[in-house]
Amino acid sequence: MVIGVPKEIKEQEQRVALLPSAANQLTRRGHSVVVQRSAGVGSGYPDEEYVKAGAEIVDQTNEVFLRADLVVKVKEPLEAEFPLLRNGQILLCLGFCPDVLSYSVVELLALTRRAWQSASERMLRSLR
Repeated sequence: MVIGVPKEIKEQEQRVALLPSAANQLTRRGHSVVVQRSAGVGSGYPDEEYVKAGAEIVDQTNEVFLRADLVVKVKEPLEAEFPLLRNGQILLCLGFCPDVLSYSVVELLALTRRAWQSASERMLRSLR
């Protein structure tokens, strides 16, 4: 499985959804990790730490989404990211509850037939 980590684009969001230590665990288990350049810098994790953990650094957000089977984010996707999601892709948002999403966002995702999945034990088990 290819796990993608885009840089958060929500205003004032500096966190990153996947730490280098988690990237290391995933790559050791045979998964690939693709991290957007500077995604972890705001949280104190420079790109070099991800490279040491076995992740690949890419420049563009669209490359992360294009290559990833699973996209991990801290916050919900913003409108600019909607077109980057594709059918069959898993989106894991760690810092949000579906109840706080506006109905229009959920409706838009459903209408565009994009995959939407919040954190669940079933999905996390599949990464082990």
